[in-house]
Amino acid sequence: MDPKRYPMRAVSETTGLTAHVIRVWEKRYAAIVPFRTPTNHRLYSEEDIERLKLLKAAIEAGQKISRIARLSRDEILDLIEEKSNHDKEDKEIDRSFSSQPQIIPLEENRQSNNVSQYHLDLCYKATEDLNPTALETALIEASIELSQPRLIEAVITPLMEKIGNRWQDGSLRIVNQHLASEVIRNFLVGMRSVFNITESAPVIVVATPTGQAHDIGAFIIALVAEAEGWKVIYLGSNLPAEEIAAAAHLNKAIAVALSVTYPPDDPKLKHEAQKLYYGLSELVSIIVGGIAAEAYDGIWDEIGARRVTDLNNFRQVLRQLRNSDNLLAEQVTQ
Repeated sequence: MDPKRYPMRAVSETTGLTAHVIRVWEKRYAAIVPFRTPTNHRLYSEEDIERLKLLKAAIEAGQKISRIARLSRDEILDLIEEKSNHDKEDKEIDRSFSSQPQIIPLEENRQSNNVSQYHLDLCYKATEDLNPTALETALIEASIELSQPRLIEAVITPLMEKIGNRWQDGSLRIVNQHLASEVIRNFLVGMRSVFNITESAPVIVVATPTGQAHDIGAFIIALVAEAEGWKVIYLGSNLPAEEIAAAAHLNKAIAVALSVTYPPDDPKLKHEAQKLYYGLSELVSIIVGGIAAEAYDGIWDEIGARRVTDLNNFRQVLRQLRNSDNLLAEQVTQ
């Protein structure tokens, strides 16, 4: 009997690793060798899945994938057990300092911030050094140690803001920004592949308007929307308003999300925003965000757009829209 094999999506959901991480571990480190179908699709055995889980556990225990990728199962288990024993010894040493119970303040938020800052610093250093491999490795390690929302909000978003600021003040060259954007975009593509969106999901169109060439913010918005269960029509950057409106109409979208990051003083944006407003059904909500969005608040007020201040605010708006859409659907069917 042929062994049971699983597609990438199932493996990603089971292991908690993104498809991008799994592919990198396979291609760069030969950590696993999946079966290939005649159409070149990857299929993974149960042994592959268990090995991926084991590798993830070892990395969470402080190991590096470059060191453990070729080790046997028993060797990896020994490393995990060794780390566990060291942790127990450290706890025993701490207890020996005092026989009296001690009240230790909780500092989970501070520790979480320190971990995020550590990964942010690694990513920025790789960007400074123009080292795409180091940047990709740093992102993968961060994705294993941090939850997806934490990764996006505490590492990727501030990283892109820092790079943008450094480029504007002359500390970084445009080549540094382009390199980081390309690596991060490819990384985010891998993260998008894990979501299973239903056919009945509400639709949102995501883009940047004409004059806004930087699309990482839009890509992050798309990723967050998919994590919230929305079907995303991602159009990319620098798109005319009439094209965004056409995509919303053809896909029966209930929302359009725009990312506005640079420049903060484009005189053409008002005209584009007005064209979008008149090109959309009044039932379609316009959401805007990005580090330069606040500079255009007068325009957003004029067209009735909702400016979100951060990704949590964006999630709240999506949930409100979804609830409103569900309520409207119930009223129509009654």
